[in-house]
Amino acid sequence: MPLAPPETQAFVDQIVQLDSQTRQELEQSQQQLQEIRLLLGQTASEVEKLSQREITLANRVRDMEVNLDSYSRADIRTLYNANHEVQLRLFMMRGQAEQLESRQQNLRDYQDKLRTILDLVQVQQDLNAARQSQDGEPKAQSLGIMMSTWQSAIAVIEGQEEERLRLAREIQDGPTQSLTNLLLHLEVCRHVLKRDVEGAQKELDQLKTMLAGTLQETRRLLADIRPLALEELGIVEMLRRYLHEIGREHGVEAAINGSGLTGALPHHLQTALYRLIQGAIGAMVIPGRGGRLAVTLRSDSDRVFALIETSGPIAAGASERLDEYLSTPTLSRRLELLEGMVNSEPTSEATRLTVQLPLREVA
Repeated sequence: MPLAPPETQAFVDQIVQLDSQTRQELEQSQQQLQEIRLLLGQTASEVEKLSQREITLANRVRDMEVNLDSYSRADIRTLYNANHEVQLRLFMMRGQAEQLESRQQNLRDYQDKLRTILDLVQVQQDLNAARQSQDGEPKAQSLGIMMSTWQSAIAVIEGQEEERLRLAREIQDGPTQSLTNLLLHLEVCRHVLKRDVEGAQKELDQLKTMLAGTLQETRRLLADIRPLALEELGIVEMLRRYLHEIGREHGVEAAINGSGLTGALPHHLQTALYRLIQGAIGAMVIPGRGGRLAVTLRSDSDRVFALIETSGPIAAGASERLDEYLSTPTLSRRLELLEGMVNSEPTSEATRLTVQLPLREVA
């Protein structure tokens, strides 16, 4: 719902309604946290019981393997099945505990966001009260400044929350799923090793390949969360390394030209530009299609410019995917705060994205 004009009763009513709704959501999230705490306690108790059960069964299995002749075929099968069932149950319960802990952390982050909104609403109400007690103050101007700051703060908070959710999804779909598969694969190797050494060796080779892939994916996610070398290497070198990985993984010819930059960019601008280019490339490139990807950076006395161009097979459909990325609320708010401009130019053979950001130092 759009904000009503400042200094109107409708605007005041919206502020009061926002305060009430935020407090209600905060109370509901506290109840959800309490429920999660109870579930975590129950899950932890179950994990402890299963762990003890697993230890007992493991000891029985070892004893059986030493004294195999004293056990019947049915007893051996029953013991192995029971041991395997407990291990799977324990693995599932530990996964459930991890999911509950993740939900608990997300709720805590959400509560921090709600409390920040309540603080901003309180500031708004305090400013209103102060203005009402002072005659002759330029109310519209001061309110406009306050509203701009308030909306900008909310935009930053929402952007951070969306970024956390995106990374959580990537971690869940990537390394978390891979580690789950690795654990199951390791269990297979353990059983195969007892009766087929050669087969176990093949399974271990596959396991090594899977581990290498998971490690690479984890490193990519860490670099995505925070490009640690951005300050030391600069945006051109970081983008060169990123494009090298994109070219290697997706089968495209990727290059960057940063000779047009007239000097070092402010850190906040490097980060914003790096993220924008990274997201745009992710939207434009589809693995396995082949083609060319080029990034050009230049700057003048008051602006920095970036041109991202795809050509060849990967350009097919790139414009639609790029437009969808550019229309995301997080990116729109970020560009608005930075006073930046983007322009997508699709042609029959290529897709071009131009970016302009003002060169302005942070006070």
